[in-house]
Amino acid sequence: DLVIFIGTGALGPLGSIQTILLAIINVLMQVVFCAIAWFNFTSPDINEDSVTDTLRWRRSSGHSYADYSPVAKESLVHRVCKMDKSL
Repeated sequence: DLVIFIGTGALGPLGSIQTILLAIINVLMQVVFCAIAWFNFTSPDINEDSVTDTLRWRRSSGHSYADYSPVAKESLVHRVCKMDKSL
């Protein structure tokens, strides 16, 4: 809201220059924030290939007897899904 006082006597010449610089910095920071949000949140991390690979892992390694925990008496898939801290 301070931008409306640029060039008036209320701020003076140095106050107007400072306000212009702060307004420019503010706009640049908002553009950078929008660019970061756009490039990081517009494309999903999960695609068809990752779903297929996850299903393949679940069928092959996830339920494998070699990866079964005799202590927890659970498969690797079950331990991953419940976010077991020992993994």
